[in-house]
Amino acid sequence: MEKPLYVTLDPGRTKSDRLVKRLNEFYKEMAFEDVVNKMLDPEADELNEAYTPLEKEVALRIAQFYDQRSSTPNAAQLSAFKNDDSGERVRLYFEDTVADKLETILSLKTEEQEGQLYTYQAIHLFINAGIAGGYR
Repeated sequence: MEKPLYVTLDPGRTKSDRLVKRLNEFYKEMAFEDVVNKMLDPEADELNEAYTPLEKEVALRIAQFYDQRSSTPNAAQLSAFKNDDSGERVRLYFEDTVADKLETILSLKTEEQEGQLYTYQAIHLFINAGIAGGYR
């Protein structure tokens, strides 16, 4: 059985600013744009509860610059931690398919919950407001 997939969308401010959702496996075949759109949706679904007021505020803050992409190239930039524990990030493009980058960014994590070990797949995405002239 495939391990559950959790995605973190991190605007890079504080740990409490991160959005975390469990996603269906079919998101691996979609574009990062689809993943980000799902992460910004505050509503409950079959795998996640609705966002808290703090999470809704974080999603709105990200959406403010993310939604400007249609009129301003590089208004939002996306990257992810590499899965080699180096702490390095790899630049991603919203139109890239997640499956094309899985080998580099998908990691297996194990945590203890209620005395049991729980293993899951994880992708840690960073989204930043773009800056003129380059990647931040």
